[in-house]
Amino acid sequence: MDSQITETEIILHNQVFQMSKDLVEVVLEVYYEVLQELGAGAYSSVLRAHNRATDQTMALKLLKKSRTSLSGFLVEYCTAFLLSTHLSIIGCYGIAFQTPEHYVFAQELSPVGDLFSLIVDQVGIPEEKVKRCALQISSALDFMHKKGFVHRDFKPENVLLMDRECHCIKVTDFGFTRLKGTAISARSRTISYMSPELYQPGIDFLEAEPSLDVWAFGVLLFCVLTGNLPWETAARTYINYSAFVDWVSTGVGKVPFCWKRFTTEALKMFSKLLAYNPTQRSRAAEVMHFIDLPLTVDLSADCIEEINSTEEEYSTEPSASDSMSSCSDGSQTESSSPSSKSPTNCSHSESISSKSISLSFLMASLSGGSYSSSEEASVDGFEMMTPVLWDVNATGQKFITDGSSLYIGAEAEVS
Repeated sequence: MDSQITETEIILHNQVFQMSKDLVEVVLEVYYEVLQELGAGAYSSVLRAHNRATDQTMALKLLKKSRTSLSGFLVEYCTAFLLSTHLSIIGCYGIAFQTPEHYVFAQELSPVGDLFSLIVDQVGIPEEKVKRCALQISSALDFMHKKGFVHRDFKPENVLLMDRECHCIKVTDFGFTRLKGTAISARSRTISYMSPELYQPGIDFLEAEPSLDVWAFGVLLFCVLTGNLPWETAARTYINYSAFVDWVSTGVGKVPFCWKRFTTEALKMFSKLLAYNPTQRSRAAEVMHFIDLPLTVDLSADCIEEINSTEEEYSTEPSASDSMSSCSDGSQTESSSPSSKSPTNCSHSESISSKSISLSFLMASLSGGSYSSSEEASVDGFEMMTPVLWDVNATGQKFITDGSSLYIGAEAEVS
């Protein structure tokens, strides 16, 4: 089990090492016709561009050299490439280069936008579409977790649509993705998709675990089914959250008011995804057992309005504004004021999503070392990798850091 995760680490390490030698500098406009800017943040931007050589339209993600190290870029690109074999993870074309000001790699283009764009405030998305999304997302997350990766920035803006009926969707944006067991910073923030263990008082660091993504997945499902978030923050100071934890923990008493729109089967699903204790959370794939079951009950418009108004009153801390303003997360870290929204989330640490609450995690800042892993993670499914990436004996393992993130590096430090 540990040897399988080690093999994944070495594969990632070797790909980073190889790319560090092969990353050429080009004039972007010579090889690509830029058609449209899909979004921009403090660290990066995404362009819709036409490859002049292949006559193909694709998305180019540009990361600013002034805000991103070469090693940090290579880890994000190589992670995206390794995971792109899954049908519900955005395709990565194996094209990476640099310009005088940016590091760049090419990805599959989403013709529609992201999942956030479908959410109707106070209403959500039709249940059948949600079920199609849930099936594909759970498969993608389970794939990632079995490979030993934790996404750490899971939200509606990071789920891209290939069609508006959600027959094909793709998980994207691996700027915060880390190998399972990597030390990550924990900080108390008003962040709606963050699991409770990430901002416990007195805890500065914890290990990246799949349970972080599972929690965010549960919050996302509530959001897309209702058009609201279940709570502003997973903290006891919020009555909505406190009531849910008490009900799930004891299994007795009345269902919390804002959860009355869900069936018994859906409540069972949420109790598994949103278990307070991270060791008791289910795998993302657990959702597959509920896909064929009804998740919501028909409520009158007056009842839904009452639920929504009650949700706002229940918070004992300042609210974000309206319910949909909290329906996905963005770039702020202390406040929840809206920011601009673009069809594609392209930010590396600052989101460009509108009406949203921050999910800006700190990246681990360590000086090197080792970490442990316990979950099985095979490396089958990396069929698209070139032979050099399978040469696990080519270089030794070594952890190096750029001061903002922990990653696998080569024997010679990449900078």
